Amino acid sequence: DGDGEYREFSSFTELDEAGELALARRAMAWLRDRVRDVDALVFHYSDYEVVRLSRLARPDDELMQWATAFARDRFCDLFPIVRQHFFGTNGLGLKVVASAGAGFHWRDEDPGGLNSMRWFEEAVRSASAALREQARTRVLEYNEDDVQATWRLRGWLRSLG
Repeated sequence: DGDGEYREFSSFTELDEAGELALARRAMAWLRDRVRDVDALVFHYSDYEVVRLSRLARPDDELMQWATAFARDRFCDLFPIVRQHFFGTNGLGLKVVASAGAGFHWRDEDPGGLNSMRWFEEAVRSASAALREQARTRVLEYNEDDVQATWRLRGWLRSLG
């Protein structure tokens, strides 16, 4: 309820598994502190993050074990809900459903997962510092818009029911 907060966890570097784990640990430490003693759910669209958490978690990593257990019990994937109740001639991806159903619009004129991967590459490898910074901003704004779109989609789904 109320206003949301977007918190980014990013590293515009070549991420190997150790780097990805360090980034995930930062995010999960923040989440654990945020939900301590609170009955909270985390809404997302598709299972990518949950799958990655599971792959990164090691048996001796207490924080990541907490994260996978929390994800299993308290993460709510909106995609299966949409898939169960809707049929989309243009697909059921977040961009389609959040735009057509919830009326959300991304700031970027060409949002998409594949494009964001290209922008990330530019943010890491571009020869120009100005182009790297521009690409970083584009990636972060795109990601923030995905988060806001998921929030708006959740509100729209609740209004239907």
